[in-house]
Amino acid sequence: MSLTPYWQSPSAQLYLADARAFLHGEYREHYDMVFADPPFNASKQYGSGLHDDSMNDVEYLDWLGSWIGEAVRVLKPGGTFWLMNSTRWLGHCQVKLEAAGLTFVNTIAWVYTNPTPAKNSYPKTWRPIIVYSKGKPRVWNSNISLTTGRPTLYWNPDRAKSSFCHDVWPDIPKLVGGYLAPQELLRRPDHSFAHSVQMPIALAERAILTATEPGQLILEPFAGSGTVMEAALNLGRCVVGI
Repeated sequence: MSLTPYWQSPSAQLYLADARAFLHGEYREHYDMVFADPPFNASKQYGSGLHDDSMNDVEYLDWLGSWIGEAVRVLKPGGTFWLMNSTRWLGHCQVKLEAAGLTFVNTIAWVYTNPTPAKNSYPKTWRPIIVYSKGKPRVWNSNISLTTGRPTLYWNPDRAKSSFCHDVWPDIPKLVGGYLAPQELLRRPDHSFAHSVQMPIALAERAILTATEPGQLILEPFAGSGTVMEAALNLGRCVVGI
């Protein structure tokens, strides 16, 4: 890719670009992991002219398919694709990933400790993170810790008593409001939120520890507040954000 990075370090590059256009110019099978937290078409404001987050359903699904196809193309064989979206679009995302040739691994339920209020439906208490791979995953570290306070059914009694990670993650709070992790929430000089949907670093770190080894290359096609990039650098990985 000939585009000049907006910011870079020895292990990271950040680009100001359209994700679809950027990925179209990338080499095939270049990344070990993709972690994508795209706009949910929920009428959020991402800056004037940057992204239309109020598309009709057909437009949004076409947009999803276009960048997913490019991200799958640049993923290495054995690499994993982690995709976060709302429950509204979960099934559509799975169809897009499977149509692109990926293999299902997990649906993770990130359970909120602070649910999102709702007027005409049940409050949203969890967000799905779907995990797919290009063939069999090359890396899957199943000994990642998860603090849940509940036992795990496992043939080994000692393992059952441990903090064995599974597909329900209730121990990482959202950052909305900042009262659960005020030191992590990014703010502007006027104390307003720098990003309306900032992801907790612990969430990205758990995924990265599970599916990559130190030195491997991660793609964050919707860098937002840069959470995945920071997590990757904290853990000794290389990362490209858009």
